[in-house]
Amino acid sequence: SRRVLVAWALASACIIGHFAHFFHHSAPWLKIFCSTPVHAGLSVFALLGPGRQTLVDGWNSLRQGGPNMNTLVSLGALASFGMSTAAVLLPKLGWPTYFEEPVMLLAFVLLGRAVEERAKLRATSDMSALLNLLPPTAR
Repeated sequence: SRRVLVAWALASACIIGHFAHFFHHSAPWLKIFCSTPVHAGLSVFALLGPGRQTLVDGWNSLRQGGPNMNTLVSLGALASFGMSTAAVLLPKLGWPTYFEEPVMLLAFVLLGRAVEERAKLRATSDMSALLNLLPPTAR
């Protein structure tokens, strides 16, 4: 789906940022992918774009007293984003930033759900094909 594609486009930019640490000597322009503002922007886009539905569902289920997997994903993504934001706003703390983690977490979760949905559809189709093999009457 479109959400998975957007999430993985953002995750790809994070992955490029990780590989840029190894190849920055041969391609100095890759340093842009290592910057905290770029990672923060990718994280905001991931949380408000492809991850928004997961965050909203997680929050709603927590408020209703029945937390689910979306609640766990939301707490992880928002905790990472919140701690990283605090680290940027309060540099005296000396905390590292983890803006890439919400991007990668949401990308993997959305990919897993897409694969699961595809498998369900395929299993349903296979079951329908098997049921069509049954004879209309039995002797």
